[in-house]
Amino acid sequence: MSRVTIFYTRLLETAPKLKLDYKENAGIDLYPDVNKISFISGEEGAKVAFQDNSVVFTVYHVPFVFSISSPYKIAFPKSVHGIIYGRSGNFFKRGIDVFKGVIDSSYRGEIGVGLIFNKAGVFRISNDTAIAQLVIIPFGNYDYELVEVENEYFERELSETLRGERGFGSTGYVKEV
Repeated sequence: MSRVTIFYTRLLETAPKLKLDYKENAGIDLYPDVNKISFISGEEGAKVAFQDNSVVFTVYHVPFVFSISSPYKIAFPKSVHGIIYGRSGNFFKRGIDVFKGVIDSSYRGEIGVGLIFNKAGVFRISNDTAIAQLVIIPFGNYDYELVEVENEYFERELSETLRGERGFGSTGYVKEV
């Protein structure tokens, strides 16, 4: 397997470095810059309070949508792009989804994330809260084959990873206040 080098920069010195939690994972956690938010649904749907390096949302009307910048710029090579996805723990535990977006190899700006609150409540998002995940996808002329196997074979030969079946927030999620 050939290695592709992807360069990125952190716009906040305190922002976590981009990394995979498990080598086999597809998603790289994205963290916010809580000082850079903008309302999409309108400010009447929620109250916002800034505290230290976090923002507290009191959501009254759902769905409530806002965008938040992440403190990263990334330079994908021409054969690669990224897709922003939600985190299952944020969705299943807090009702927070993410607007799915493509980051083309030609884009060099800050990565923005659209968060969709589907549940009323009080939520705290800090600069160290993983809010979305970035999936890096090569594109080109590839030949894929899907092979169905028996469950016993799958369990015996394919199911052993560091993460295993832990999901839905096992690597973190937005906290409800």
